[in-house]
Amino acid sequence: MFEKGGRKGSMKKSKMSAGIMTGLLAVGALAACSNNGPSYDSKGVILTYEVNGQKVEYTANDLFGETIANPENAEEMFNQVYKLVVRNYFTVEDPDGAGTNTGSKQMKDINETADKNVQIDKDTAKKNAKTNNTSEKTEFESILKSKGCEDEEELRKYYVFEEQQTKFKENFYKIYADEANTKWGVDARYNYLRDSSASDEDGYEGYLENKVPYHISHILVNVEDGASNNYWNGTISKDNVEHLKRVVDGLMDSTKSFGTVAHDESDDGSKDQYGDLGIVDKDKATEESDKFVKEFILGLYTYDNKYNPSDVVKERVANSNIAHTSGLAAEPTYINYKVFDELNEVKEVEGKSWFASSANFYPRNIFYNEYLNNHGVSLISKEVSQSVYDGLEFEDHETATSNFVKLNIPGHTDGSTVYRLVLCARGTTNPVLVTRAGASYQGIHFIVSNRSPFEGEGDASVVARNRTVNKVKLSDYYTTKYPGQKGYPTDESGKPLQTYVNTIDSLTSKYKERAEKVADEIKTFDTNIERVIYQKYINLSGAKLEFTEQGKTIESAINAWIKRSNQQKTNSTHDSWEEYWEEYTDMLAMQEEQSGKKLGKGCAIAFSLASKAQTQSELDSIDFKTEVPELGLADETHYNQLFNEIGGACNDGEAHK
Repeated sequence: MFEKGGRKGSMKKSKMSAGIMTGLLAVGALAACSNNGPSYDSKGVILTYEVNGQKVEYTANDLFGETIANPENAEEMFNQVYKLVVRNYFTVEDPDGAGTNTGSKQMKDINETADKNVQIDKDTAKKNAKTNNTSEKTEFESILKSKGCEDEEELRKYYVFEEQQTKFKENFYKIYADEANTKWGVDARYNYLRDSSASDEDGYEGYLENKVPYHISHILVNVEDGASNNYWNGTISKDNVEHLKRVVDGLMDSTKSFGTVAHDESDDGSKDQYGDLGIVDKDKATEESDKFVKEFILGLYTYDNKYNPSDVVKERVANSNIAHTSGLAAEPTYINYKVFDELNEVKEVEGKSWFASSANFYPRNIFYNEYLNNHGVSLISKEVSQSVYDGLEFEDHETATSNFVKLNIPGHTDGSTVYRLVLCARGTTNPVLVTRAGASYQGIHFIVSNRSPFEGEGDASVVARNRTVNKVKLSDYYTTKYPGQKGYPTDESGKPLQTYVNTIDSLTSKYKERAEKVADEIKTFDTNIERVIYQKYINLSGAKLEFTEQGKTIESAINAWIKRSNQQKTNSTHDSWEEYWEEYTDMLAMQEEQSGKKLGKGCAIAFSLASKAQTQSELDSIDFKTEVPELGLADETHYNQLFNEIGGACNDGEAHK
């Protein structure tokens, strides 16, 4: 905001003596509706307080000495100094340097806005007077009181200062959150808020480092199983089965993109955006507004923490603020693509009118609980022979008509190696993550990370791939500009790069909307932005804030408070994050604990066999021991011994209730 090269001495008023500073801190001299502080005598009594005839007199030293000495008052001191910084900024021309057209040159617009707002309040008072059958004076006084002002002039000052704060931040963002601004040089001010400190001189974590944003697409298939804690006895309908098969068939079709399948099949409103959910970052996990379910966002983070085949990515994640491995399985769950065919084949199999049984035994529900009712991370896979597997390069297609890719993700069963390819979004090495989400957004989610914050230019394990990859730097990917606008990233030939902004639509209006979305994310992610502005201000010389020797106590108190507040925020965020992870891993532990209750594939076969019987005698004559060896029955067992109304017993007599 205030850089070297600005006119020296242009803001002498900002250099505060200890006496002036103390006066400002007295009783809110810089409150919103007051431009002039109270009269001040540094030696005399400025306040008396009387209780039951006992009067106490207070001098400036009595009041301010305690204020300055008490760390709890540091925030108040900071707020007053910050207000002074804002007001002084608009008293000079070009405080950001020659030709920047900010500061006092904006006061005309600021005053006009304040006058308009005052008039709006007058019109409101007039309208309310008619509605409430009162006077305009009464209604206007009510408005003044709500703003903490005594008269119209103070109200106008209130709006002037309110607009000054808005403009002040806007001017700051032009320098520290706009890659098109070349006035200060790329090395010094290249979107500081997004990319962190270029020299790391102040240790500031910008948006990309602090919030680790992913660009995500997904497909939601709603399921009729309402309870999210039905870890072993969930149910789905025939329509659910058909829907799941259509989705997976579409994802395996090399002629269809993930977005096309999402547009055609997703039950989520994002289908109109081809499944694009936009930017997903840490705020979407721990904050209540716009919050994603745990299975979704933590499933995504689990993949990069544990299973991503890139060692570079895993190392970067380990050094990030989303690092977490405790309570997570050593490898993901694999769903063989054939499961969806098997599900479809048995979708119609149910109990007949002349023999009743719990829906838990319907084969489709058994398959669903075994393979899809999983709140952890699953991958859709295809098993191949060792010779086929060895003949492929990592991250290569198996064939020209397949979206299955060799990713080298951990996957072993019973001590013997299983050679698996993983289903990815067409034309990418981005695996399709599958999870069962509960609570809100019930159903099965198919998730793809269009851009991870941990992959980018310079990552040899990413750039060396033989398949289509996004080689755009992360800072370019999250540009705040749109194609055709100054500052939008281009390749060496001047061709616009593919970024978050132009990844879906080709309309300029949509480009602008997405660019503004990125800018808003960057500008609003730091709730301590006033402290950031303050710290940048006092470290620059164009319009420098300077404490005298007598004011060093105040300066130290404010700096200590800023440091303490930032650390408290960091600790609070970390605690919320850890609690969120613990809730997730506790849920996975509960799911694992109840996994022994799941009905096995043998039960599905036995039930399918029983459903073919046309009469009770045919049903009773079935030798399940011989016909379904998977059950491991010790003797001949009839249907009524395997299945009954209350949940029954299956798989060698083990109870499932």
